[in-house]
Amino acid sequence: MLDTNIFNHILDNKILIENFPENLNLFITHIQLDELEKTRDQNRRKMLLTIFKKIDQENIPTESLVLSVSKLGKAKLGDENGLYKKIKLDLDEKEIKQNNKQDALIAKTTIKNGLILVTDDSDLLEVTQKYNGEVINLEDFLSGNYRKVKETEIGQIPQIWKVVKIENVIDEIISGDWGIDEKENKDGFLKCQVIRGTDFLNLEKGIFLGIPRRLIKESSFKKKELKSGDLLIEISGGSKKQPTGRVFHINNYLLEKSSIPWLCTNFVKLIRVKEETILSEYLWHYWQYLYDKGITRIYEKRTTGIRNFKYRDFLSNEIISIPPFYEQQQIVNIINTVDKKIELEESSKSILKELFKTMLNKLMTGEIRLKDIEV
Repeated sequence: MLDTNIFNHILDNKILIENFPENLNLFITHIQLDELEKTRDQNRRKMLLTIFKKIDQENIPTESLVLSVSKLGKAKLGDENGLYKKIKLDLDEKEIKQNNKQDALIAKTTIKNGLILVTDDSDLLEVTQKYNGEVINLEDFLSGNYRKVKETEIGQIPQIWKVVKIENVIDEIISGDWGIDEKENKDGFLKCQVIRGTDFLNLEKGIFLGIPRRLIKESSFKKKELKSGDLLIEISGGSKKQPTGRVFHINNYLLEKSSIPWLCTNFVKLIRVKEETILSEYLWHYWQYLYDKGITRIYEKRTTGIRNFKYRDFLSNEIISIPPFYEQQQIVNIINTVDKKIELEESSKSILKELFKTMLNKLMTGEIRLKDIEV
């Protein structure tokens, strides 16, 4: 995504467009063109618009609509999570400028579409980075240095990605409830389907038979009712071949499959993520990736024949790589697509699973560029 000031720098520094890096898709919104057309000096405006037209770029809509700035048909309604307002506020705190609204729209559009913003505006660069946006200056762009990497605990990853303890992306941890037998029929209780760790595999296959139905106290139910995006972690049970720490993702398909509400048993923990930081489905796949590597087994403790998962130790010790939201969603989509293909190819499932594990490792560390994958 080219910021408006880039066109001015191209003109002032006599940069040849022919020297731009090859094989890149360049993007703009109507904002950049609007700002160039408002250039007061007529000759300069004409030269800037000539440069603008010479650059092969795709015009995409802004991700928010702002009165007196946006154009109908070239802007999307809404401001999910208040991102535009947050960016605009941060820009105003640095310096109140007339074009802060425009810059906030460009920054949000860059972030939501997973693009790299090219700008020489230091304030815009800093604020975009604050909200996990990829941004570089013109010099880095021209030198082809537009995908920087850094060394971390898990090796080299894209510079824009973060590495944090898993506990830092968790918002809530809620205990389950086993309730009482549904035959007791007591007042103040609600019939629920209660998910155990042993039910995870069947539910993943879409098999809903055998899920226990229990009566749960209404006051308890209000706190523990399962919602789309919740993660369930098996903390007790398991076996020698199947360690505890298994994870299950609650989605709308499951919730809409039955008119009876869902809960989890007290041998399972309900985890909710910080939605402003991470997609729950991304954490689900990452957790499954760690489980398949045998990491959860390290945190398993046996007492009187029962295996218990020391989940708090796991959360405080294990780390996770966090890409920008757009890349998180792309990774989730790729994994889900490959998962479905593996299920369909029964004859070569074991080979595909091994290839999938290798690909998963490269996805979670940014070693594979998402644009290079076809599924």
